[in-house]
Amino acid sequence: MERDHHGLVDRTAAPFVVQLLRVLLYVIALLLYVHLIPGLRGIGTALLAGAGVASIVLGLAAQNTLGNLIAGMTLLLYRPFQVGDRVQVTAPTGLETGVVQVITLGYTILRTENNRRIVVPNSAMANQVTVNLTSVDP
Repeated sequence: MERDHHGLVDRTAAPFVVQLLRVLLYVIALLLYVHLIPGLRGIGTALLAGAGVASIVLGLAAQNTLGNLIAGMTLLLYRPFQVGDRVQVTAPTGLETGVVQVITLGYTILRTENNRRIVVPNSAMANQVTVNLTSVDP
């Protein structure tokens, strides 16, 4: 695990977890807001009843986005690479080598040696062979 110089923050997981917590906080705040206002309580109940149908529709509409989110969680769980690692991936331009800058909810961002930015969907990072040029087996 790569941590800052004090050993307190995991530079790979921190941005991902912060974004995920921010989204969850907004959802919880919205639910509490609807629940606390008596006039909206009936609407909230109706919304919860329709949540099953809405979740199916949203799930089908957001397959790629949800796939990237789940793939991002998988990348953080299995850690094939971390922030700061030099990796080699297959991109539309061919084989690319870059340093992992950040892993967000949906994308992994790489910086190449000639300072180009490569944004790769997490689902692509999880489904392709990624060569970690930094990691060395003992």
